[in-house]
Amino acid sequence: MIERIIKRGDIYRVVLDPTVGREIKKTRHCVIISNNQQNLYSPLIIVIPTTSDMEKLYSWEVVIHSEGEDRKILTDQIRSVDRKRLREYKGQVSYETLSKVEKALSVVLALRKELQNLYDLSQIPTRLLREELTKREKKG
Repeated sequence: MIERIIKRGDIYRVVLDPTVGREIKKTRHCVIISNNQQNLYSPLIIVIPTTSDMEKLYSWEVVIHSEGEDRKILTDQIRSVDRKRLREYKGQVSYETLSKVEKALSVVLALRKELQNLYDLSQIPTRLLREELTKREKKG
């Protein structure tokens, strides 16, 4: 069997247990966020878990549609995992989605000073996400 090359933006099911406290649990869809060079050579892969719980949407969460349902990428739950925790490949996020994830990570991790002061994630994204979900519900 040929092993798939893990790439940034790929979605895999990842075993996240065991966990402690409020860390996200279970086996979940996760977006690979580590760079492709690291993905080739490192035993650790950096992932961001997703959830299908859409009850609350925070401005640092990015919504995707995967396997017939909406999921949100939990950028505040970023973590490194051993590649042995990766299970089946589930797809890949779009370049546009990956850009949104990068912007959200910049804010969550306070990586860019200009984003801290100029880009307020607490207003527009959440409103737009709610509008998009409402549109999808009306179509379905």
